[in-house]
Amino acid sequence: MLNWAVRLLALALAAGLALGGPLPVWADRLFPSLSPLVALAHGVVGRSWYAPLFWLGPPVLMLAVAIWRGRWFCRWLCPVGTLVTGATACGVRKRVWPFRVNGVLFWAALIGGVAGLPLFTVLDPLAQFTRLTVNLTAWRDGIAWIPGLILPAALLLGVFQPMLWCSHFCPLGYLLERAFLLSRLNAARATVNQTRRDLLLGAAIGLPLAWWARSGLTRWMGTGGGRPTAALPVLPPGAGAQDRFAALCTRCYACVHVCPTKVLRPSRPQPGAPVTTWFTPALNTDAATCDEFCTRCSHACPAGAIQPLTEAVKHQTQIGVAEVVRSACLAWADGQHCMVCQEFCPYRAITTDTDAKGLPRPVVQPEICRGCGACQNQCPAIRAGKAILVRGIPAQRRLTEPPAAT
Repeated sequence: MLNWAVRLLALALAAGLALGGPLPVWADRLFPSLSPLVALAHGVVGRSWYAPLFWLGPPVLMLAVAIWRGRWFCRWLCPVGTLVTGATACGVRKRVWPFRVNGVLFWAALIGGVAGLPLFTVLDPLAQFTRLTVNLTAWRDGIAWIPGLILPAALLLGVFQPMLWCSHFCPLGYLLERAFLLSRLNAARATVNQTRRDLLLGAAIGLPLAWWARSGLTRWMGTGGGRPTAALPVLPPGAGAQDRFAALCTRCYACVHVCPTKVLRPSRPQPGAPVTTWFTPALNTDAATCDEFCTRCSHACPAGAIQPLTEAVKHQTQIGVAEVVRSACLAWADGQHCMVCQEFCPYRAITTDTDAKGLPRPVVQPEICRGCGACQNQCPAIRAGKAILVRGIPAQRRLTEPPAAT
């Protein structure tokens, strides 16, 4: 009875944090940051120290408790474990999947981290829970919420075979279980043998996939030539390089949830883009703009995919570059007086060019533009779509303060 009371309380807390209204950034980051799987694959092994020491404390504490009490977190606090247990109670108790692959998935994620691409951390249960709850509020984004279906699939499996996800697939549960078993001398020998097999299989899967994905990213990034291009999404400020962000993002969408303007959305797969870039959070500047002094997303990321920024650094960070589509522009194509994009640009990155009649036409200064999307969001052109579009760049960079526009 006490167990279920604690589990339901933890589930309600996790759901409240993920679905609640405006909350402190730490509240949205709390549950995803508990995972030692993400800490190991992204932080230590992946050579990307992703958090201040304060946020390294929770995953270290989880591992310490696991050495003492095994999968205590899974049985008492994990929101996914609670949902799977509930699905099992309503199940038919059949044996549909006999193979335990959680160890292989764990080592594939960890060894992928060594290679710089921890692909399988998208299976982390805490990231899954946050991802699903965020997508429940972002259903309008269509196929972009497909990653959120992993958790419902796990619940469906639990209906047919008791605790199938937790016992056979969950890489975090495997880590906590192994931490406990390897600390017991009487279980160490058998555990070491099984762990060795899991490690070898994980390496056989993780290394080739990481190599394949990284080579695909390199080829894809090469198409940009260092310039903004329509193929590149506009990433959250602090994301850095496109290939790094694609590798580290667990698609938990904590950044999407904390975004006050809702410009961040789960992105759709782009033609020709590697699978590792699919469904990453990106700016939808048709819907909203990126506030020039907002840094909430950079402090909400539990995986280090988005590095924390100060307001001053955010203000000087270029995340994309706007581009005028002259064939759609009211000023360039139709000879009308329209400089709405310049009026709304908070960085004074749009100057004017005049035609033979003296009418002003917008020109973007790429060395000043930050890519916030205010121009695209406010553009009134509709005949051939927006007349100014923000394109992603291969790697975000810090600019100096722009001079006053003349």
